[in-house]
Amino acid sequence: MNNTYKKFHIENIQVTALGDLDKELGDELRAFKRKDINVPSKIIDNIKEYFIEYIKINNKKFDIILYIPSNKNNGIMDFFADYISKEFNIRKCDFIKIKKDIKEQKFLETLKERNENIKDAFEIININELENKNIILIDDVYASGETVKEIIKIFKKFNFNYSLEILIFCYRNHVFI
Repeated sequence: MNNTYKKFHIENIQVTALGDLDKELGDELRAFKRKDINVPSKIIDNIKEYFIEYIKINNKKFDIILYIPSNKNNGIMDFFADYISKEFNIRKCDFIKIKKDIKEQKFLETLKERNENIKDAFEIININELENKNIILIDDVYASGETVKEIIKIFKKFNFNYSLEILIFCYRNHVFI
């Protein structure tokens, strides 16, 4: 696969980041969130490249796409999930729900603040539909990893078979205290 992807694991779950938040993809993501652009073409091109290479190399297709919803209800992740669902024929499911008031993680600078903010913030509904499925979970930015870790914690409670991989659009290269 493309060497520019950042790959790592959390709790034995593969996480792939398409690019760096401080570079081109991050600039485009911020412009898309501000509605300065209508279509984030660089991110879409990277998503397309990732999925085409992934399917070819791994001979594996995802059954379900999930996304981490935004607490601002801006529809950004829903937009990307729709695109991926249509382009790669993956069933999009809105199974991750925010169940408490949370602050935007980007304004919290310590790991403790981020962890406390996101703790028990999500629930996954219709979990029986995830049994024996290959699932791709998408999120826009990986900074401290607390959001992704919280979702993985929920998945780890499942008492059935599933395969989960995570695709992040932008990795934030920052050390939190």
